Amino acid sequence: DFTDGAADNGNFTGIFEFSGGGDGDYFIRKQGTTELGVAAVGYVGGAGTFQADTWYRLVYTVDSGGIGRSTYLNGSLIGNNNSNNTLDYTRGSLNTTFGVFQDDTLGEQSRVIVSTIALYDDRLTPEEVTFLSTPGNSLVLPEPAELTWTGATSGEWSQNPLTSPKNWVRSSDGTTEDDFEDLDVVLFDDSSSVTTVDISNGDVQPAGVTFDTTTNNYTLTGSNGITGATGILIDGEANLRIENANSHSGDTDHVTFGDLVLAHPQALQNSRLITYEGNNYVFDGITSVKLGGLEGNGDIVLENSSSAPLTMTVGNNNTAANHTAGISGSGSFVKASGGLQTLSGINSYSGGTTVSGGVLCAGDISAFGSGSVTADSTVEFAIADGLESTVSNDFTLGGGTGIVRMFGSFASGHGAPTPGTVTRLTGKISGGSVDRTFRFGDTNIAFEHDNVIILDNPANDFVGLMQQWRAVLAFTSDGALGDPENDILIDCANYNGGLRFAADSTLGSTRTITLASSEVISSGTFTGAIDGPVTGAGNLRKLGEGTLILNHAANDYAGVTQVNEGTLQIDGTLAAGGTVTVDEFGTLGGNGTIERAVSVIGTLSPGASVGTLNVGSTTLGGTFMVEIDGLNGDQLVVNGDLDLSGAVLDVVVLGGGFTEASYVIGTYSGALTGSFASVTPGYSVTAAGGQIVLQEGSASGFDTWASAKGVSGFEDDSDGDGLANGIEFVIGGEPAAGAGSDSSGLLPTVSYDAGTDELVFVFRRMPEAAYLNPGAEYNTSLDGTWTTAPAGSVIGTDGDAELVEVRLASSLAIDGKLFCRLAVSQ
Repeated sequence: DFTDGAADNGNFTGIFEFSGGGDGDYFIRKQGTTELGVAAVGYVGGAGTFQADTWYRLVYTVDSGGIGRSTYLNGSLIGNNNSNNTLDYTRGSLNTTFGVFQDDTLGEQSRVIVSTIALYDDRLTPEEVTFLSTPGNSLVLPEPAELTWTGATSGEWSQNPLTSPKNWVRSSDGTTEDDFEDLDVVLFDDSSSVTTVDISNGDVQPAGVTFDTTTNNYTLTGSNGITGATGILIDGEANLRIENANSHSGDTDHVTFGDLVLAHPQALQNSRLITYEGNNYVFDGITSVKLGGLEGNGDIVLENSSSAPLTMTVGNNNTAANHTAGISGSGSFVKASGGLQTLSGINSYSGGTTVSGGVLCAGDISAFGSGSVTADSTVEFAIADGLESTVSNDFTLGGGTGIVRMFGSFASGHGAPTPGTVTRLTGKISGGSVDRTFRFGDTNIAFEHDNVIILDNPANDFVGLMQQWRAVLAFTSDGALGDPENDILIDCANYNGGLRFAADSTLGSTRTITLASSEVISSGTFTGAIDGPVTGAGNLRKLGEGTLILNHAANDYAGVTQVNEGTLQIDGTLAAGGTVTVDEFGTLGGNGTIERAVSVIGTLSPGASVGTLNVGSTTLGGTFMVEIDGLNGDQLVVNGDLDLSGAVLDVVVLGGGFTEASYVIGTYSGALTGSFASVTPGYSVTAAGGQIVLQEGSASGFDTWASAKGVSGFEDDSDGDGLANGIEFVIGGEPAAGAGSDSSGLLPTVSYDAGTDELVFVFRRMPEAAYLNPGAEYNTSLDGTWTTAPAGSVIGTDGDAELVEVRLASSLAIDGKLFCRLAVSQ
C-alpha cells in the first residue's frame, strides 16, 4: 500500500531486516507515483518498478563464495552488488533473528499482501529464478537431471512423458531412459541418428544446453522454443541450424563448430551470440535477425544466403557485449532495447546503423560501417584512450522530448577516459527537435569529464538544447553546433567539463549560453567570440591560451569570473554580479563595460588593440599593459576605488608612435591606494586627482630641467619673484635670477562666465611637467583648508604650453568669495 501516508509516510517499504534490532537493511523506496528501485546500497536496485494492486515475485540471492548478491523481480535481474557477498550489507552477517517485510523504524514500514515466503538453503541459479518468475507458480524447484538426446521415439523435445523408448537417457550411464523436465541439463552429441529436434509441444526451459558433435548436423525447429535463463554451448565440428523462435536469455557460445545457421528472425532474440574467428555465420531465408547481443571475434556478413541485405537487431539482453571482428555486407545494424553493445571491429557494412534503445558504442573509427547513423538513444565512443579519433559517419538525431545522452566518450574497455581522449565528428549531424535535450559527450560516470567531443561539420543542422553534463563539447564553427537557435546549457557542476573553441570562430547572437553552476568556457589556442548572452546562476572559468570575446550587451550570469589562462576580452557588457579575478597567466581586456569589482594578479590590458575598458572598483596587483598608437592610447576607466599597490606598468608603443606630450591612461572616481612598483624604462607616470597620466621621460624631469637652469630645490624661489621653482617648471617660467626671470605674466588667470555662472580658472602646463599632474585647489578664504578641484581639460596651447581650464560653480562661494590657486607637488 504505497499510497498510505499514515503507514509509510510515502518513503520506504521494508523488505529484510537482518540485525535483530535497529534499522532495516533492504527496502523498496518510493519514487514519484510508482515504486522504483534505486541503484544504491540498501535499496532494491535497477530497473524494477513496483505498483499498487499488482503481484510480484521478488527473489534475493546471496553467495559468500564470491558471486555476490543479486535481486530479481519476476525473473529479471534488477540489481547486483558483487563487491559484498553477505546478506546484510551493513553488519556483514545473518543474526539470530531475520525479519521479513519489517523495519524497526515504524515510520518506514508499509503494508503489503504476501502470498508465500520461501527460504532456500543455496543460492538460486538464474535458470531457477526464471523458473520461479511468474507470481502464483509453485515455489518447489524441480530436481535437475543431466540428459543426453537419443531421439529414440521421435524428434519431439517437450516436457510430455513419452512411452519407452524415450528420447532421452541419463548422461551418467547412457542407458537409463528418462523424460525431460524443466531445469534439466541436456546434451546433443553424435550418438543419435535423429538430428531434427522439434519443439512444438510447449516451450522447454533447460538449465543448460550443449551441442558437442563431430558428424551430426542438428536442426532445431518447431512452433515453440527454448526459454529461461539458460545458454547454449555449441562445440564440435558439425553444423547447427535453428529454424524456431527461442527466448532464452543466456549466451549462445559458438566455440568450435561448423556453420551456425539462423533460419528464423527470433532464433536467438534474447541471447548474446558469442562468435569465434574462423567460424561461419549463415542467415538462411531471412532478411532480419534479432540477437540479445553480439560478442566475440568472428566475422559477420549482413546478407542472407541469397546475398540479400540483412538487418541485424541486437539489444534484448542487458548483458554488455563487445564484437571485435569485422561486420560487412549490404545490410544494416540496429541497437534496440536496453543494455550496452560495443562494436570494435573494422566494419564496412553499408546499410546504415540505427540506435533506438540502450547504448551503442564504437570501439573503432569504422565501427558503424560506411552508412549513416540514426540515433534516438545513446551513442558512445571508446576508440583510443588518451588520443584523438575521427569518425566520419553522418548522424540523424531523434526528435521528441526529454533528455538523451549522446556521443559519450570512454577509455578502451569502456572505463573512465583519461585526459586527451577526443572524438572528432566530421559527418553531418541532423534531426532533433526543439523540445529535445542532448547531453553531448556525457560519460555517464560521476566526476569523469576527461573527454572531448568535437563537432567539426559546418553544415550541421540538428535542433535541440545542448546540455554539457560530464564532458567537454568542442566545435570548429558556429554552424557545427547545428541550428542557430540551439542554446547551450553548461551544467557540469565543476570546472572539469564545459565548452571549448576548437578553431577561430564566432557563436551567433541567437544562441544563449547558460551557466548552471561552476562552469568552463575554453578558448583553446584560438580566438573565439560569443555574440549571444552568457547568463545563468553559475560561475565562469576561462581556460585556454587563446582569446575569449564576450560581445553581447547584457551578459548577466550571476557568479564569479576567473581568468585562469589566456585572454578574456569584454567588448559588450558584463552586468553586475560576482568579482572578476585574473590569475597569473590570465589577461583581461576589451572595449566594453564590466559592472563588477576586478582583481588582477595577471595582466589588465584595455582594448583589443588601443581601446577603453570600463570596470568597477579594481585591485591591480599584476601588470597594467598600456598600448600607445599615435594620437590614441589605452585607457582604464574605474568606476570606484583603484588600488595600484605593487602593480607594474608595461608601456607598448605601436606603429603610430608616442606622439603626444602625455596620455591619460586611466581614470578613477573613488579613492586611490598605492602606486606602481615599476614603470617601463623611458616613461613616467603620475596618479592623482582622478587621473593616471603617462609621459615620455623619467619621473626626474624637474631635476633635469632645474639642472639645466642652474637652480635646485622644488619648493625654493631661486630668482626671488615669489614663484617656487616647481611652479615655474609647470608654467614654463624662468627660475634663474637675471633678466627675464620675472614669470608673473605666466601665472593662471581667472574669469567669471555669466552664461554658466562659473568661475573659470586657466593655467599653463608644460608637457614635460604633465607627469606631476598639476591641478587647481579652491577655498572661500585665504586661510584654512583648501579643496582639490575637479580635473581640468586642455582647451588649447600658448606657445609650447598646454592651457588647462578648471571650472567651479559659483554656488561654492560663501559671502561672494571664492578663491582658486595652482597646486603642484613632487
